[in-house]
Amino acid sequence: MTHTEAFVTERQVRATLVEAIEELGIEAEAIEDSARLHDDLGLDSTETVQVSLAVGRAFGRKITLEKLLDRTVADVTALVLAQLQDAESPADETT
Repeated sequence: MTHTEAFVTERQVRATLVEAIEELGIEAEAIEDSARLHDDLGLDSTETVQVSLAVGRAFGRKITLEKLLDRTVADVTALVLAQLQDAESPADETT
């Protein structure tokens, strides 16, 4: 699923992230905002790359593995939202 809307909500980002993690066999109940991808959910580097690719595809943004290491579900959600907001902001022009 690709989100092409001009405005993406935190709920949409989190739902996409949770769906990507669930596809790896992690139970939905374990995917709390405070859960760290590696330490709490047990994702290895390959699985973390799979999550980053799935979320990146959904929102048209590249999310590198380094940005996800040692992050919580809430951290990743905020990171994706920030990238989307940065992309939507008009560039500052100086004359």
